[in-house]
Amino acid sequence: MQSLLSSLASLSQAASPSPSVFVKPTRYVSRVFLHCTASSYPHHDDIEVVRKWHVEGRGWSDVGYHYMIHRDGSISVGRDIERIPAAQKGHNKGSIAIALHGGGHGKDDFGKIQLRALKRFCDEINQAYEGNITFHGHSEVALRDCPVYDYRSLLGLDKKGAM
Repeated sequence: MQSLLSSLASLSQAASPSPSVFVKPTRYVSRVFLHCTASSYPHHDDIEVVRKWHVEGRGWSDVGYHYMIHRDGSISVGRDIERIPAAQKGHNKGSIAIALHGGGHGKDDFGKIQLRALKRFCDEINQAYEGNITFHGHSEVALRDCPVYDYRSLLGLDKKGAM
């Protein structure tokens, strides 16, 4: 019985969104860029896997994203928020990069829990900047389908990317 209760407690914790991990950086930031990992494999739902792709595969000094939102709604910290991301070439300065696990084969396969976590997290970032920040998809500055979810509707963005 104790084992069953422990299992249920850990399942409940895993399904709950993370407490906030956002810390407003001291560096100038005016935009948040949203991404997807373009992989839906469960074993890729890990910031350390993505870090390995970026460090070993691309030769970068660290993972390109500041945050990764997992299927269960939890959020992992990637690159130090005080460092400029390596996520949207030519548009990294003055930005924060957030990736959601998923989007393999260009499919919008993101779950409600994950998207709710993104919405809450972006609301929190927007509040930290008192509305003086805009939100964009990687596809706005690159010829790629990234992210492959409707971030504009989800976040209620205007044409300039403001919430």
